[in-house]
Amino acid sequence: ALYQEALASHRELGDQRGVGLALNNLGVVAYSQGDLSRAIARYEEALAVWQVLDDRLNAALTQHNLAEAIADSGDVARAAASLTARADQGDRSGVAETLAGIAAIASRSGLAARAVTLLGSAAALRHAIGISLPSAEQGRQDRLLATLRRQVPAAEFDHAWTAGYGMTVHAAVREGMAVIE
Repeated sequence: ALYQEALASHRELGDQRGVGLALNNLGVVAYSQGDLSRAIARYEEALAVWQVLDDRLNAALTQHNLAEAIADSGDVARAAASLTARADQGDRSGVAETLAGIAAIASRSGLAARAVTLLGSAAALRHAIGISLPSAEQGRQDRLLATLRRQVPAAEFDHAWTAGYGMTVHAAVREGMAVIE
């Protein structure tokens, strides 16, 4: 309720930065409550504000949140659009996030070895740019990897991970698109 009140106040004052922050926070609340469609809508509204303000830092944060919600929703068309947009922008961190989200979709679709390949690609991208996953995301990815290790024979798992880890960004994007098309 407080973020909703803050949103109304920021809109009334014409404070676009406050509007963007409130919208992103409302998305976080909706996401934590499992309301993915509302979270996605709020993140998209916030992203539009950041784009108008040319606030790249907050746009990146909101894009991260949006990608996570889209991946969790299993919306493959949106995941494809996010992957393409992030690759076109040269956003390697965003590509890594989206590939990990597509890996989760692949896993749910019975494409375990391809999920491992995508997670390997995402790990390589994060390593190349020197970033690590936040602890909540690391925990989620560790659970997915544990599930995949039970589903994919060890030699095949290692091969898929190594293949993904060795892919170029463009090859990883193609692999991600192949999974969701």
